[in-house]
Amino acid sequence: MVGQRWLLWWGLDDATMLGLDDVVVVKVGPCCSDGVWTALASVGVWRARAAVVVAMGGGVWSVAVVHGEVWYVAIVGADTGYVVFQTEKAKKDAIIAAMRVSDLLVDTVNGGVQESFMNEKRIELEIRALTATIARFAKQTDQWLAAYVEQEIGDFENWMKTMEFDCKSITTAICKIHQA
Repeated sequence: MVGQRWLLWWGLDDATMLGLDDVVVVKVGPCCSDGVWTALASVGVWRARAAVVVAMGGGVWSVAVVHGEVWYVAIVGADTGYVVFQTEKAKKDAIIAAMRVSDLLVDTVNGGVQESFMNEKRIELEIRALTATIARFAKQTDQWLAAYVEQEIGDFENWMKTMEFDCKSITTAICKIHQA
């Protein structure tokens, strides 16, 4: 590795300001990007939950943000100072937001499907109830028709008996008149 290196632990206030835990800053004087990774390996930054590595070479700062196992490198001007890109946090937030949107979409679609399924079941139950009611009314109507036919037949039988009685009465009267 070319140049000197220093290890600096930032205070709690600085780490809070950056929104990071266990912040490690490694400043590597004139070196290439390989020097940044060599510096990381030599100081054991991989043990920190979040780290900021700053390397300066030719008046340009290389800033690498390490969070977990994901490393991001950006080139910033020397006058910009320490720039921390929290792209890992943004990536995690985007993934969480996408998962929430996906869950909401699935819930919305499933809610509609579930509501349709419940409506279908309710309609099937109503159809079964209506079918049973129609069958009961058809049976009752058949009974009413049978009773009406029996009444008509009974009325006809009554009329026939009345006619037969009347005919016998008339025949008896004619026979008596003829014999007299």
